Amino acid sequence: MIRVAFFAEILKRNYDGATRTMFQIIDRIDESEFEFIFLCGLPPEETIPQKVYRFPVLRIPFQKNYYFVNPLFKKRRIHNILDEFQPNVIHIASPSLMGRMAASYGKKNQIPVLSIYHTHYKSYVQYYFRKVPFLTGLVRKYVVSRTKAFYNRCDLMLVPTKSIKNEMRKDGIQKKKIKIWARGIDSELFSPNKRNELYIDNITQNSFPNILFVSRLVWEKNLQLLIDIYNKSEAYNLKRNFIIVGDGLARKKLEKKMPKAFFFGHVDHKELSKIYASCDYFIFPSTSETYGNVLLEAMASGIPVIAANGGSNVDLIQHGSNGFLCQIGNADNYLRMIKILNEQPTLRQLMVKRGLQVAANSSWDLLIERYFLKVRKLAKTVSTGSEIKLDTVPAFNFEVAS
Repeated sequence: MIRVAFFAEILKRNYDGATRTMFQIIDRIDESEFEFIFLCGLPPEETIPQKVYRFPVLRIPFQKNYYFVNPLFKKRRIHNILDEFQPNVIHIASPSLMGRMAASYGKKNQIPVLSIYHTHYKSYVQYYFRKVPFLTGLVRKYVVSRTKAFYNRCDLMLVPTKSIKNEMRKDGIQKKKIKIWARGIDSELFSPNKRNELYIDNITQNSFPNILFVSRLVWEKNLQLLIDIYNKSEAYNLKRNFIIVGDGLARKKLEKKMPKAFFFGHVDHKELSKIYASCDYFIFPSTSETYGNVLLEAMASGIPVIAANGGSNVDLIQHGSNGFLCQIGNADNYLRMIKILNEQPTLRQLMVKRGLQVAANSSWDLLIERYFLKVRKLAKTVSTGSEIKLDTVPAFNFEVAS
């Protein structure tokens, strides 16, 4: 039996992209081979077979919907739990205070430590410190330094894309520790078969084309550009509906800035899949994603994707093939791409076809099987600082027959 101690600040299903990935793992744990325990701040709202230990949380500054565990007064309890459980592997979701403490425990006790890279922290600095730009450089250096220190204490760091891998190497994280492990899609849930035009028309009370945006509504998602795209569309008197799905701190201001847009708030995945398939274009101005889960969901739903030419978007989208990449900050560029797709239905059909193929190659079952393979190999490895040779997940193949 392989014993895994899993640390996560938040462990609620569908809370965000990170927790959705975590539950893809949790739902596939083979209890005949693996025994997991979970140490977290916000526990699952549902009952899971594994033992869950909950710790008090504090709210993260600038992010009222996110929390962290302060382990300062819980160190003894956490150590006692680990001493009793005797894990073969420690899995840490984030380089938080609790995560760093868990990594130190693993290092001290020669227990291999695994972490999946979920959040591109340094890309948030420019948004949180935009009112004090003279601090941006210093804070960014500090974030990179802390991230580097944490991940270099891990034995294995799983990143979703090649661009993130290259960036982590430039930031000083040891090459031998970084392996690519992508994200998957439920192709039965997200599918063109879910399209229901009347569903959207009944809400908008018109039959105009629908431009969709799905995300947490926080400013680091480059929401100002979304507002600019909306304003340009209004200025040009384009007959378009803007469909906004998600919630967050910026929602009220967005509703004021985009008065004719339709805000759906947070919806469950069943309804979300219907919204995706029933819209006509998906736009995504954010460049702060670790992995563009929403891009994959849109492609699987059969709608063309138009995203910013930056971040992990460039790993999923091949410009002009399975989507369009736009100049960062150029609202007109997005509207121009929509115009091209509207005027060239053959290109649109081909783009949709290639997007569906990318989604079809992104099986969660295969990815989670590879995750457990890595855990097995780590469990047989004593953390000595020597290289751990583990297979990587191959890059997506965008070559699709026309």
